[in-house]
Amino acid sequence: MKVAVITPYYDEPIEWLRKCHYSVAAQDMCCTHIMIADGRPRKEVDQWAVRHIPMPYSHNDFGDTARSIGVTDAIGAHFDAIAFLDADNWFAPNHISSLMQCAQKTGAAIVSSGRLFCRMDTSVMGQCLNSDGDNFSDTNCLLFTKSAFRQANEWVYVPPYAHGIGDRVLW
Repeated sequence: MKVAVITPYYDEPIEWLRKCHYSVAAQDMCCTHIMIADGRPRKEVDQWAVRHIPMPYSHNDFGDTARSIGVTDAIGAHFDAIAFLDADNWFAPNHISSLMQCAQKTGAAIVSSGRLFCRMDTSVMGQCLNSDGDNFSDTNCLLFTKSAFRQANEWVYVPPYAHGIGDRVLW
């Protein structure tokens, strides 16, 4: 199974981008990391094992347009599943494989996980009680299979006033 992980970024510190990317590279199943620069491409990212898509200017929409560009790239490259990871976040090593197992076991087109709130040193502060997979699922907790790729590309339709809560609108 080919899985794409899409990360939009704008002006995050390179250390955050590196931590984000390393968490994708460290997954216990192979993933392709697609990083989209929303107007401020970092040359360092060109040296990493990623599909780096630099956009010439920022859309000022919290990465929603960049996510749609990443989804379009993943669909065109014939990926089987798409996950999302914000630039200031990281995955546990089994995150993608556990979502893929859930999708295969249940046949669900979209699956989600819980999420933890962590400090930048990775120590856990607590579990998020809002991202429950019924009423809401955070962007970083979602995996879309091929049959849900149309829904995965809805980021571009988030209205301008709602970009700050785009994942809630998408959900």
